Amino acid sequence: MKKISLAVSDFALPCPREGSIETHSGLGRAPVTGIELHQKVQRQRLKEHSAYQAEVPIKHTFEHGGYTFEIGGRMDGLFNGEPPKIEEIKSTFNIYDLFRKLKDAQDVHPYCLQLRTYGYLYWLKNKAVPDLTLHLISTRNSESMDFDLALNLPQYKKWLALRLDELVEEAKRAEKRFKRRQKAAKTFTFPFDRPRSGQIELIETIEQSLEVNQPLLVQAPTGLGKTIGVLYPTLKEALARGQRVAYVTPKNSQHQV
Repeated sequence: MKKISLAVSDFALPCPREGSIETHSGLGRAPVTGIELHQKVQRQRLKEHSAYQAEVPIKHTFEHGGYTFEIGGRMDGLFNGEPPKIEEIKSTFNIYDLFRKLKDAQDVHPYCLQLRTYGYLYWLKNKAVPDLTLHLISTRNSESMDFDLALNLPQYKKWLALRLDELVEEAKRAEKRFKRRQKAAKTFTFPFDRPRSGQIELIETIEQSLEVNQPLLVQAPTGLGKTIGVLYPTLKEALARGQRVAYVTPKNSQHQV
């Protein structure tokens, strides 16, 4: 059975991934300011609550559709008590706007799904249904407020089954892409009749670096054909590994090419 590991934050995202790329949409990564605010809240909680724990790891393994999915992460805060309470800290510029978004879409918002997943994993481990709270804090003025969630076990289990179905299909598509890329690598040829002077040396150097996973910085004169000289061996190796190439350009004209 094939094993796939996912962080809870990724597990809670829509599949296929969709939604706004706006910074505070709940679909992006936390900026440095947000991390600092997280730590500030956690330090305050530790001072005020003897039963509080910060950055509590939790994980669980699910078998579904011929795959094993290991879902895990770190809960921002856990208040041990009766009942226990899990707190996730979310920073944003306008906490009132985020509160409205959470209220209107609490069944599908990634923040809510992330917290409910932590709650469900906690229940699986401890057989106790925890209270769930999203602690919202402003990056503008440190103002804060709480958004409470309920963990409905039957409702969450239905979502979990659908999410695992999505991940199985995503894994199958990834395997097909992997095989297609490996097949393409076998017939991948240089796009011109013959390399220019210096390109062969460049290609061989890159191939040697890729073989031993060694980072490489190339400096070559204009007109050598650096773009094809670099992309050809790199793309061929990536296809053989079933992977992709990320190619970054500094100019729009180069990006179009």
